[in-house]
Amino acid sequence: MFQSRRAMLAFGWSMVSLLTLIAFVTAALFTIQSKELAEDYYDEYYGNDQNAEDNYQNGSSADVSVTSRALVFTALWTAILALIMAFVGMVILGITSPTGKYYWCFPGAVHRTTPLSLGTFIGSLFMFANITLVAAVLFGEFKIRDRTYGDGEGHEEGEGAQEMEVERSSTAFCIMCVFLTLVYGSYAALVYNYSEELLSENEKDIRQEATRPQTFAVDPASNAPGFIGGDRFDVRPHSAQMGSPGTTLPGGFLKPDESGELT
Repeated sequence: MFQSRRAMLAFGWSMVSLLTLIAFVTAALFTIQSKELAEDYYDEYYGNDQNAEDNYQNGSSADVSVTSRALVFTALWTAILALIMAFVGMVILGITSPTGKYYWCFPGAVHRTTPLSLGTFIGSLFMFANITLVAAVLFGEFKIRDRTYGDGEGHEEGEGAQEMEVERSSTAFCIMCVFLTLVYGSYAALVYNYSEELLSENEKDIRQEATRPQTFAVDPASNAPGFIGGDRFDVRPHSAQMGSPGTTLPGGFLKPDESGELT
Protein backbone atom coordinates (compact mmCIF):
# COMPACT_ATOMS: atom_id res chain seq x y z
CA MET A 1 0.00 0.00 0.00
CA PHE A 2 2.77 2.43 0.95
CA GLN A 3 5.71 3.17 -1.32
CA SER A 4 8.21 3.61 1.54
CA ARG A 5 8.65 3.66 5.30
CA ARG A 6 8.36 7.42 5.45
CA ALA A 7 5.03 7.23 3.60
CA MET A 8 3.83 4.79 6.25
CA LEU A 9 5.05 7.05 9.07
CA ALA A 10 3.46 10.11 7.48
CA PHE A 11 0.14 8.29 7.18
CA GLY A 12 0.47 7.11 10.77
CA TRP A 13 1.01 10.68 11.93
CA SER A 14 -2.16 11.74 10.14
CA MET A 15 -4.01 9.04 12.06
CA VAL A 16 -2.46 10.21 15.34
CA SER A 17 -3.64 13.77 14.68
CA LEU A 18 -7.11 12.51 13.79
CA LEU A 19 -7.34 10.38 16.95
CA THR A 20 -6.22 13.35 19.03
CA LEU A 21 -8.98 15.50 17.56
CA ILE A 22 -11.57 12.78 18.21
CA ALA A 23 -10.37 12.40 21.81
CA PHE A 24 -10.70 16.13 22.52
CA VAL A 25 -14.14 16.34 20.91
CA THR A 26 -15.36 13.28 22.84
CA ALA A 27 -14.10 14.66 26.16
CA ALA A 28 -15.71 18.03 25.44
CA LEU A 29 -19.07 16.43 24.60
CA PHE A 30 -18.91 14.30 27.75
CA THR A 31 -18.19 17.40 29.84
CA ILE A 32 -21.10 19.31 28.30
CA GLN A 33 -23.43 16.39 28.93
CA SER A 34 -22.29 16.16 32.56
CA LYS A 35 -22.92 19.87 33.02
CA GLU A 36 -26.45 19.56 31.63
CA LEU A 37 -27.24 16.58 33.88
CA ALA A 38 -25.92 18.45 36.91
CA GLU A 39 -28.01 21.51 36.08
CA ASP A 40 -31.16 19.41 35.68
CA TYR A 41 -30.55 17.68 39.00
CA TYR A 42 -29.72 21.02 40.57
CA ASP A 43 -32.97 22.65 39.40
CA GLU A 44 -35.05 19.66 40.43
CA TYR A 45 -33.63 19.60 43.95
CA TYR A 46 -33.97 23.31 44.69
CA GLY A 47 -37.30 23.59 42.89
CA ASN A 48 -38.97 21.27 45.46
CA ASP A 49 -37.69 23.16 48.49
CA GLN A 50 -39.79 25.71 50.36
CA ASN A 51 -36.98 28.22 50.37
CA ALA A 52 -36.13 27.62 46.72
CA GLU A 53 -34.93 31.14 46.10
CA ASP A 54 -32.54 31.24 49.07
CA ASN A 55 -31.28 27.74 48.43
CA TYR A 56 -30.70 28.53 44.77
CA GLN A 57 -28.54 31.47 45.75
CA ASN A 58 -26.60 29.27 48.16
CA GLY A 59 -26.27 26.67 45.45
CA SER A 60 -24.88 29.27 43.06
CA SER A 61 -22.18 30.06 45.60
CA ALA A 62 -21.41 26.37 45.83
CA ASP A 63 -21.16 26.23 42.06
CA VAL A 64 -18.46 28.90 42.13
CA SER A 65 -16.56 27.12 44.87
CA VAL A 66 -16.26 23.86 42.95
CA THR A 67 -15.11 25.38 39.66
CA SER A 68 -11.67 24.05 38.69
CA ARG A 69 -9.58 26.62 36.87
CA ALA A 70 -6.62 24.25 36.95
CA LEU A 71 -8.59 21.67 34.97
CA VAL A 72 -9.65 24.21 32.35
CA PHE A 73 -6.12 25.60 31.97
CA THR A 74 -4.56 22.14 31.69
CA ALA A 75 -7.09 21.05 29.06
CA LEU A 76 -6.53 24.19 26.96
CA TRP A 77 -2.75 23.96 27.25
CA THR A 78 -2.82 20.28 26.25
CA ALA A 79 -4.91 21.16 23.19
CA ILE A 80 -2.46 23.90 22.18
CA LEU A 81 0.51 21.55 22.52
CA ALA A 82 -1.28 18.89 20.48
CA LEU A 83 -1.95 21.43 17.72
CA ILE A 84 1.71 22.48 17.65
CA MET A 85 2.84 18.86 17.57
CA ALA A 86 0.50 18.13 14.65
CA PHE A 87 2.03 20.94 12.57
CA VAL A 88 5.64 20.06 13.46
CA GLY A 89 5.05 16.40 12.67
CA MET A 90 3.63 17.28 9.27
CA VAL A 91 6.73 19.38 8.49
CA ILE A 92 9.17 16.68 9.65
CA LEU A 93 7.46 13.60 8.23
CA GLY A 94 5.62 14.95 5.19
CA ILE A 95 2.21 13.98 3.85
CA THR A 96 0.87 10.75 2.35
CA SER A 97 -2.04 10.88 -0.09
CA PRO A 98 -4.96 8.41 0.15
CA THR A 99 -3.37 6.49 -2.74
CA GLY A 100 -0.17 5.97 -0.73
CA LYS A 101 2.00 8.49 -2.59
CA TYR A 102 4.41 10.49 -0.45
CA TYR A 103 4.89 14.26 -0.64
CA TRP A 104 7.25 16.65 1.12
CA CYS A 105 5.48 19.33 3.10
CA PHE A 106 7.97 22.00 1.98
CA PRO A 107 10.56 22.17 -0.85
CA GLY A 108 14.09 21.10 -0.08
CA ALA A 109 15.29 24.70 -0.20
CA VAL A 110 12.94 25.53 2.70
CA HIS A 111 13.29 22.48 4.96
CA ARG A 112 14.88 19.04 4.93
CA THR A 113 14.52 16.39 7.60
CA THR A 114 17.91 15.93 9.27
CA PRO A 115 18.96 13.59 12.09
CA LEU A 116 18.83 16.55 14.48
CA SER A 117 15.31 17.60 13.53
CA LEU A 118 14.03 14.01 13.58
CA GLY A 119 15.62 13.34 16.97
CA THR A 120 14.12 16.54 18.36
CA PHE A 121 10.70 15.49 17.11
CA ILE A 122 10.99 12.04 18.71
CA GLY A 123 12.01 13.65 22.00
CA SER A 124 9.04 16.02 21.78
CA LEU A 125 6.71 13.06 21.32
CA PHE A 126 8.03 11.38 24.45
CA MET A 127 7.79 14.63 26.42
CA PHE A 128 4.19 15.19 25.34
CA ALA A 129 3.32 11.62 26.31
CA ASN A 130 4.93 12.24 29.70
CA ILE A 131 2.95 15.47 30.22
CA THR A 132 -0.35 13.75 29.48
CA LEU A 133 0.57 10.88 31.82
CA VAL A 134 1.27 13.28 34.69
CA ALA A 135 -1.98 15.15 34.01
CA ALA A 136 -3.90 11.86 34.04
CA VAL A 137 -2.44 10.91 37.43
CA LEU A 138 -3.13 14.33 38.97
CA PHE A 139 -6.70 14.72 37.76
CA GLY A 140 -7.58 11.04 38.14
CA GLU A 141 -7.85 11.54 41.91
CA PHE A 142 -9.52 14.93 41.61
CA LYS A 143 -12.09 15.38 44.41
CA ILE A 144 -14.33 18.34 45.21
CA ARG A 145 -15.26 19.41 48.73
CA ASP A 146 -17.80 22.18 49.03
CA ARG A 147 -16.41 25.13 50.99
CA THR A 148 -19.72 26.98 51.17
CA TYR A 149 -21.38 24.76 53.76
CA GLY A 150 -18.30 23.09 55.20
CA ASP A 151 -17.85 19.42 56.02
CA GLY A 152 -21.02 17.69 57.09
CA GLU A 153 -23.25 20.73 56.66
CA GLY A 154 -25.71 21.99 54.10
CA HIS A 155 -27.72 20.11 51.52
CA GLU A 156 -25.76 17.04 50.62
CA GLU A 157 -27.78 16.31 47.50
CA GLY A 158 -27.40 19.84 46.18
CA GLU A 159 -23.70 19.81 46.85
CA GLY A 160 -23.33 16.45 45.15
CA ALA A 161 -24.84 17.76 41.96
CA GLN A 162 -22.17 20.42 41.64
CA GLU A 163 -19.37 18.12 42.71
CA MET A 164 -20.48 15.51 40.21
CA GLU A 165 -20.16 18.00 37.35
CA VAL A 166 -16.52 18.83 37.98
CA GLU A 167 -15.52 15.31 39.00
CA ARG A 168 -17.03 13.80 35.85
CA SER A 169 -15.23 16.42 33.76
CA SER A 170 -12.00 15.56 35.54
CA THR A 171 -12.57 11.86 34.86
CA ALA A 172 -13.18 12.52 31.17
CA PHE A 173 -9.97 14.57 30.93
CA CYS A 174 -8.05 11.84 32.78
CA ILE A 175 -9.23 9.14 30.36
CA MET A 176 -8.35 11.35 27.40
CA CYS A 177 -4.83 11.94 28.77
CA VAL A 178 -4.25 8.21 29.28
CA PHE A 179 -5.35 7.60 25.68
CA LEU A 180 -3.03 10.32 24.36
CA THR A 181 -0.15 8.92 26.41
CA LEU A 182 -0.55 5.51 24.77
CA VAL A 183 -0.96 6.95 21.27
CA TYR A 184 1.96 9.38 21.33
CA GLY A 185 4.26 7.06 23.26
CA SER A 186 3.64 4.20 20.82
CA TYR A 187 4.12 6.42 17.80
CA ALA A 188 7.36 7.85 19.22
CA ALA A 189 8.70 4.32 19.60
CA LEU A 190 7.62 3.53 16.02
CA VAL A 191 9.40 6.57 14.57
CA TYR A 192 12.53 5.78 16.57
CA ASN A 193 12.50 2.19 15.28
CA TYR A 194 12.35 3.30 11.62
CA SER A 195 14.41 6.48 11.95
CA GLU A 196 17.43 5.11 10.05
CA GLU A 197 15.31 3.97 7.11
CA LEU A 198 13.51 7.31 7.06
CA LEU A 199 16.77 9.26 6.92
CA SER A 200 18.26 6.97 4.26
CA GLU A 201 15.22 7.48 2.04
CA ASN A 202 15.55 11.23 2.47
CA GLU A 203 19.24 11.11 1.53
CA LYS A 204 18.40 9.07 -1.55
CA ASP A 205 15.96 11.74 -2.69
CA ILE A 206 18.56 14.45 -2.10
CA ARG A 207 21.12 12.61 -4.26
CA GLN A 208 18.62 12.05 -7.04
CA GLU A 209 17.66 15.69 -7.02
CA ALA A 210 21.32 16.76 -7.12
CA THR A 211 22.10 14.55 -10.15
CA ARG A 212 18.96 15.51 -12.04
CA PRO A 213 19.79 17.64 -15.12
CA GLN A 214 18.66 21.21 -14.89
CA THR A 215 16.32 22.60 -17.49
CA PHE A 216 15.90 26.23 -18.37
CA ALA A 217 12.80 27.72 -19.92
CA VAL A 218 13.61 30.64 -22.23
CA ASP A 219 10.96 32.80 -23.78
CA PRO A 220 11.46 32.71 -27.59
CA ALA A 221 10.21 36.29 -27.86
CA SER A 222 12.95 37.59 -25.56
CA ASN A 223 16.62 38.23 -26.40
CA ALA A 224 17.87 36.17 -23.45
CA PRO A 225 20.82 33.85 -24.20
CA GLY A 226 20.19 30.13 -24.38
CA PHE A 227 21.95 27.13 -22.89
CA ILE A 228 23.04 23.77 -24.30
CA GLY A 229 24.38 21.26 -21.81
CA GLY A 230 25.03 24.02 -19.34
CA ASP A 231 27.13 26.05 -21.87
CA ARG A 232 26.01 29.45 -22.96
CA PHE A 233 25.70 30.33 -26.61
CA ASP A 234 24.66 33.45 -28.49
CA VAL A 235 22.64 33.61 -31.67
CA ARG A 236 23.11 36.80 -33.63
CA PRO A 237 21.89 37.88 -37.05
CA HIS A 238 24.33 37.92 -39.99
CA SER A 239 24.35 41.71 -40.06
CA ALA A 240 25.67 41.79 -36.50
CA GLN A 241 28.61 39.61 -37.53
CA MET A 242 29.94 42.06 -40.11
CA GLY A 243 32.98 44.06 -39.12
CA SER A 244 36.29 45.31 -40.35
CA PRO A 245 38.92 42.75 -41.42
CA GLY A 246 41.11 41.42 -38.65
CA THR A 247 38.69 42.27 -35.88
CA THR A 248 36.89 40.06 -33.46
CA LEU A 249 33.17 40.35 -33.74
CA PRO A 250 30.83 40.41 -30.73
CA GLY A 251 30.01 36.93 -29.53
CA GLY A 252 33.52 35.56 -30.31
CA PHE A 253 33.28 35.44 -34.13
CA LEU A 254 36.46 35.93 -36.23
CA LYS A 255 36.52 37.69 -39.60
CA PRO A 256 39.16 36.87 -42.25
CA ASP A 257 41.45 39.69 -43.28
CA GLU A 258 42.36 40.65 -46.86
CA SER A 259 44.79 37.71 -47.16
CA GLY A 260 41.99 35.26 -46.36
CA GLU A 261 43.44 34.14 -43.02
CA LEU A 262 41.41 34.23 -39.86
CA THR A 263 42.59 36.72 -37.32
